[in-house]
Amino acid sequence: MKAANAYAAMQPWVPHALHMPSHIYARLGMWAENAAANRASAEAARAYAASHHPDAASFEELHALDYLTYGHLPAGQDREAKGVRLTVRSELRHMLRSAQRRPELPELFVDVAIQPP
Repeated sequence: MKAANAYAAMQPWVPHALHMPSHIYARLGMWAENAAANRASAEAARAYAASHHPDAASFEELHALDYLTYGHLPAGQDREAKGVRLTVRSELRHMLRSAQRRPELPELFVDVAIQPP
């Protein structure tokens, strides 16, 4: 736990660093910590995309939101999970529009939108 929390604290602007402790939190049933880590990660990813690739959405954000949903369900927070799902749906639509308008965007920002599941 110390190492995971230290990793997130060292780079609080890096979505991956903020998200990774949530893997441990989820295995330990620490749902509030899982939610906080993934909200912070999604926000950092959104901020990075906005400042470096306007009108793009980030896969890092979608991954954090996916794991946020995963944390809400076992905690019995169905309403919160549904809200995240609606956000993800909106972000995927945004990614598709971005991919169609801006083919020069790095693959990281559009790969989910253009590859079949």
